[in-house]
Amino acid sequence: MTATPSGSLFNASRPLSWLASVVVFSAAAALQIASFGIVMPQRLLANVASPIAIGIAVAWLVLPPLIATVLAIRTFGLLGRDRAQRSTPALLAILVLPLLSVYLGVAVSFNVWGGK
Repeated sequence: MTATPSGSLFNASRPLSWLASVVVFSAAAALQIASFGIVMPQRLLANVASPIAIGIAVAWLVLPPLIATVLAIRTFGLLGRDRAQRSTPALLAILVLPLLSVYLGVAVSFNVWGGK
């Protein structure tokens, strides 16, 4: 009988792992909304060259959910290391939570501050 070391508190408690993952994706959406709220009303990107502005917009869209996904998988252990530990809800969550985070960040940002 071999003992498996628990890497962290999140690996020991699945509900805590799910809660931490949802919180980090919510924080990613909030970061998108806050950064858009800082940049857009002050027109900070008005004089930036178009390719650079597109790069900044893509980073604004992709980086927060990407970081949240990495945290959910690696730190919080939403997906187990062994295939037997991976559940269908966890796999779906890794697909749905980033998309939902991006959607909420964009929808709230554009509806509050506008997209122009």
